[in-house]
Amino acid sequence: MLKSGVYAITCVITGQTYVGSSVSVDHRIKNHLRKLLKGVHGNKLLQASFTKYGVSKFTVQVLEECSHSELLACERSWVEEFNSIETGFNVPQLGSNGTLTHGLTHSRVFKSWDSMLQRCTNPNAPDYPRYGGKGITVCDKWRSFDAFYSDMGDRPEGTTLDRYPNKNGSYEPGNCRWATPLEQQLNRNNTMYVTHGGVTKTLIEWADEKGMPRGLLRNRVHAGMVGNELFAPSYSRYKGDEEGVKRRRIETRSDLHRFEYEGKSVTIRELSELTGLPRDLLAQRLIRYKMPIEKALLNEPLKKGKVGPRDGRNILTAFGKSQNLTRWSEEYKISITTLKNRIYRAKMPIEEALTAPLYAQQRKKRI
Repeated sequence: MLKSGVYAITCVITGQTYVGSSVSVDHRIKNHLRKLLKGVHGNKLLQASFTKYGVSKFTVQVLEECSHSELLACERSWVEEFNSIETGFNVPQLGSNGTLTHGLTHSRVFKSWDSMLQRCTNPNAPDYPRYGGKGITVCDKWRSFDAFYSDMGDRPEGTTLDRYPNKNGSYEPGNCRWATPLEQQLNRNNTMYVTHGGVTKTLIEWADEKGMPRGLLRNRVHAGMVGNELFAPSYSRYKGDEEGVKRRRIETRSDLHRFEYEGKSVTIRELSELTGLPRDLLAQRLIRYKMPIEKALLNEPLKKGKVGPRDGRNILTAFGKSQNLTRWSEEYKISITTLKNRIYRAKMPIEEALTAPLYAQQRKKRI
């Protein structure tokens, strides 16, 4: 556990003292000693004395442990106690602006605050389009780190800054919390809620509570299941929450399509039972090839190629004539792949896609 507080490095020969503070005292002291031993410490007075007398002539002690918010006040008090600016190793300018700094620059809470400002105010930040670009702002008060830290406090380990309860709101007091990854996930805009037994929870919470695969519960919700059948046994995937509860059959994708046959609206399954044609064959003809039902019900093999069931699926009109991709490809000696890439990916007009020179031809001309 990291401890914050004020420490002192004292030369026993001269009695001079350096007073400092940190959110992690032990880490800061080790960093001081490492730099002093290498001779690269930024405090020239302290480094000169250390080089002259050696490590054995210096003592290190923790003067006081305190919370992060009290670091500055405690450090000032001990600097005055030792008079370390006049007679010690402390220099008048302890920060970039000539004053003591908050000492939290490398802490988790400072990094969260800085990331918040970047994604909301800096157009060059990678996450700006999802935050500042969508109108999510930081209140004027929290533009100051001290004010943010005073409201939010230390960031607990394993948490990040989360807008809550209003996920679409801005960063401001009363709408932010330190949340775990699971709490963040449950607070997403697309979170699915399930009501069971008069209790409403997220789908993830229900699945974890029942020991059920999340994907299985999601499929049942999408299929329209309610009540106890949501948690009915599912063969080897799930043993079930209550005995004697059975789930109803979930309709397959082909059952969601209905067609008119002899004045009735029927599914592909029902159409297969009425006509005796294989269900997979009807699904292929009606859904994949989008054939008229009269043609799909022919109990004979359909022709292949240009006159087969795919004919007419991609009809393109150019130069006053309409025909499918295959025929345009044959007429203009262009592969179907090239033609599709030009029309659907490059968004080229059909006439330009048909007449533009091929890359191989352009290359021969350059050579």
